[in-house]
Amino acid sequence: MGDYIEKRRIVQAVPVGSDRVVETRHHDAVVHEPRGISGGAVAALVLSGIALAVLVTMLIANNQQRDTDEELARERARAAEAAQQPQPSVVVVPQAQPMPVPAPATAPTPAPSEHAAAATAPTNTEVEIDVRSKLLNDPDLHSIPIEVKASGGVVTLTGQVSSEKLKLQAELLAGKAEGVRSVINKIIVEP
Repeated sequence: MGDYIEKRRIVQAVPVGSDRVVETRHHDAVVHEPRGISGGAVAALVLSGIALAVLVTMLIANNQQRDTDEELARERARAAEAAQQPQPSVVVVPQAQPMPVPAPATAPTPAPSEHAAAATAPTNTEVEIDVRSKLLNDPDLHSIPIEVKASGGVVTLTGQVSSEKLKLQAELLAGKAEGVRSVINKIIVEP
């Protein structure tokens, strides 16, 4: 940047004689060059910023991929180690199928009257409700979940009890319900 002084002379043209000097001025003129960053420098900065962002993104992605690969390798090593350990053998023994137990014999019923002839056999739902209420009213069985299904007078009991006595007690109670012809006792005894 250079400073210079400019001297100007303004002359007025006169038709006769010599030209006369009207005024002489001295100017201190400073030539200002534009300061700041050029367009090329701005473009270079923008491109370097973009390149830096891409580089950081690639490093992050690479780091995540490496972590994923390491986790996968650890998981495979655990699986291989588990496969090499002896596994306990499981033996499944089929359970014996219970036989239908006929309902206990009841006293012979008197000859049907007109009123008894009009009555019909209870439905499966009514039989199930009657058996459940007998089981719930029993002091030993009221807190044990026993499933009751009825179909055509045949009642099937399923569930789990702690003794053979409770299993037999549930079977006898079910046999006393109205409309029950036989009981299939599938209750499991597990002390």
